[in-house]
Amino acid sequence: MQPLFRLHEVTKSFGAREVLNVPELTIPGKEIYAMLGPNGCGKTTILRILALLHRNSAGRVEVLGEGVDWGKDQLLRLRRQMAMVTQTAFMFEGTVFYNVAYGMKVRGQRGKEVKQRVEEALELVGMTPFLKQDARGFSGG
Repeated sequence: MQPLFRLHEVTKSFGAREVLNVPELTIPGKEIYAMLGPNGCGKTTILRILALLHRNSAGRVEVLGEGVDWGKDQLLRLRRQMAMVTQTAFMFEGTVFYNVAYGMKVRGQRGKEVKQRVEEALELVGMTPFLKQDARGFSGG
């Protein structure tokens, strides 16, 4: 079985400062992993590279056995197959409806199906009354 992710000689720099240097990393599928390390060691940076949110400065990134060329079409196709959940909630500018619908829309779903599924999801968590409110106005608790 091909690995989910493979990094080969991957580095990431911000300006002249190299913040990540990974000689080799292979992550097989169907397992749960933990990434541990002190603050500032590159945990978030490597996760953002794996999620294709940050481009590596050098080296080779593979997702599902495919070398990442960072082209728009490839990124969209690969990103549609993954999600990254962060410790701190992130909300896009816009309504609660927009934020809940976003994942479905980037995966090509449209119209009545999206509306129905968003309304069902919000009803499940008791948030139907907030459908049109600005999503960034809510606390993270």
